[in-house]
Amino acid sequence: MKKINALLLLALIAFPIVTSAQDGEIKDRPWRLEIEPVSYFSPGWSFLASYGVTKDRNLHVGLYTIGVKMPGFLKTAMFDDIDADDPLRMNFQLAASVRYKIPVFKETESNPYIGTFLGWQTYNHKDISNNNQETNFSNMFITPHVGYEIYVYKQILYLNPSFRVVYEFNRNSDYNNPSDPSDLGPRIKDWLWLPSFSIGLRL
Repeated sequence: MKKINALLLLALIAFPIVTSAQDGEIKDRPWRLEIEPVSYFSPGWSFLASYGVTKDRNLHVGLYTIGVKMPGFLKTAMFDDIDADDPLRMNFQLAASVRYKIPVFKETESNPYIGTFLGWQTYNHKDISNNNQETNFSNMFITPHVGYEIYVYKQILYLNPSFRVVYEFNRNSDYNNPSDPSDLGPRIKDWLWLPSFSIGLRL
């Protein structure tokens, strides 16, 4: 986690170097497509498609989806009553996305933004210590986030480091342990913060 935070910090510090190299008229490209590379190594997938709804294309709305095998350090950070060695997968997540890019630097596309996700996600967990008992659970979530679009190729290809605060609600679970009715089973925490990094195309 510390290494990820350090990389994100370096990316944020590097943006003046990148933006200073950008010249020319800002193009009207309304679509943004993004993936989070880490999710494809987990293995899994992620994809965000959004469209600029205002004339200046700074306000975007879109859809975000991800499915991924959860790495050990995230299991213990995000969930209660789950061991780092237990198999855990986010089967599916779907969210509406709203993002507003703040035009601090008006002569370049590289700028900070604020946004939020609102959606639903579902997980599957196997408890190794309890004969691989399977539990399926789901929840709604809202995720305010801040980030920076750092353009590295013309006004098309960009890097997107961000920080997210995730609030989970409306949780459901099929956990059933007859030997201990008071046990709530594996469950996602009410809130957490997550660094994120994606690669995007502006089309």
